[in-house]
Amino acid sequence: MHISIRSAFTIGYNAAIQAKEAAREKLPQTIIEVLDSRTSTVGTLLIALEAARTARQGKGLDEVIEIANNRVWQINFFSMPASPFCFDKGGFLREVQPWVKAESVSSFRAILECDASISGTLFKPVARAKTKSQIAEKMLDIAKARTGGKNCTVL
Repeated sequence: MHISIRSAFTIGYNAAIQAKEAAREKLPQTIIEVLDSRTSTVGTLLIALEAARTARQGKGLDEVIEIANNRVWQINFFSMPASPFCFDKGGFLREVQPWVKAESVSSFRAILECDASISGTLFKPVARAKTKSQIAEKMLDIAKARTGGKNCTVL
């Protein structure tokens, strides 16, 4: 099983799909699964750890794949870059212009989300804050709201 960083971020996912197809010809009895994590490095790590825990419990590959696929949609990845403009240059950001303009005339910083449900554009602005502590507080508030107060992993 290969768990890739979001396919829009890297060619690794497509390369893994090509390798899977090539291996299918030479190893027809071997099951190879390639999963697009639809998130960045940290989110991909959480998915891989969950898959590894499931496999270590003696679960079969089908269940490991199911658990990993389900985990993809449970990841909320937030980032606070120096400027969202760098993401806009790469075409990774939705609705960026008002946020870039606001940052240029104020001390607010954008909090961006890598949203698994979005195809094409990858990051969207979700909140603004001035200080690091306000940013952390807003990120935790978003996580609490989305999890309904249930336990979650925050990195």
